[in-house]
Amino acid sequence: MAHVVINCRAKDIRRIKITCRCGKAFVAEFPQQIARGLNLHPCPGCGAGFMVSQQPDGKWKIERITETISGMTFEQLAPSQKRESYIGMRVKIVQAAGKAVLGGVAIGADPHPELIGKYGSIIGEIDIDGCGHITPQIKLDDGTMLTGAECWWEPVTM
Repeated sequence: MAHVVINCRAKDIRRIKITCRCGKAFVAEFPQQIARGLNLHPCPGCGAGFMVSQQPDGKWKIERITETISGMTFEQLAPSQKRESYIGMRVKIVQAAGKAVLGGVAIGADPHPELIGKYGSIIGEIDIDGCGHITPQIKLDDGTMLTGAECWWEPVTM
């Protein structure tokens, strides 16, 4: 089995105490950076599986999901082969409806506020992180180049 290694500071480690039905109490540890994701932790006594995650309001959700994780299997879903292409679509750079939140911290909602209201076209698609996450490449009418991940945009309907 391959192990996942996450580099983080010691102060980023979150420790959540879990008490199982079998009477065993243990501490689930994981980096704060992945606290909002679902984290699987087996009971060292009986092997029951617990899912732990931090909710957007800051509260912790601890849920017993299976009697034993020894029989669990994990499958990687195949990416969908059918995907709509946006190439050639006319778009308008718009203002975000609200603030974007990352890790519980409000970040700037409009990374390029000077471009709000400008029009352009999607001229291609690029892989933004090398993992298959595709984002449009946008060329504005004034020649400015952006990716779909750098701004809020919407299709122009005629």
